[in-house]
Amino acid sequence: MSTGRPDYRACLTNTNSSIALECIVNSLESDTTAEDVGYGLDVTFVIIATTLMFFMQAGFAVLCAGCVRSKNVQNTLMKNFLDACGAAIGFWSIGYAFAYGETLD
Repeated sequence: MSTGRPDYRACLTNTNSSIALECIVNSLESDTTAEDVGYGLDVTFVIIATTLMFFMQAGFAVLCAGCVRSKNVQNTLMKNFLDACGAAIGFWSIGYAFAYGETLD
């Protein structure tokens, strides 16, 4: 069954990684447009930025846990967790429209 896309799996049998990568790029070149590349870069940037943000949240949680008495650590960690949840809900409800919404011309 043909999907209309070039088959890059035949390139993976080569043991030389640079030749295999060149073969994959050549097989995908015909279907790839600048718009596809731009969308892929946008998604990659959002995933990397989100990952960094969650690692920052973990760092802030550890910092805050070290700054309070041991009996208040659980409360501080819950505040940090709720902060991350609120940010995720805020991006879902409002931020996505600003990031990926259509422009008005």
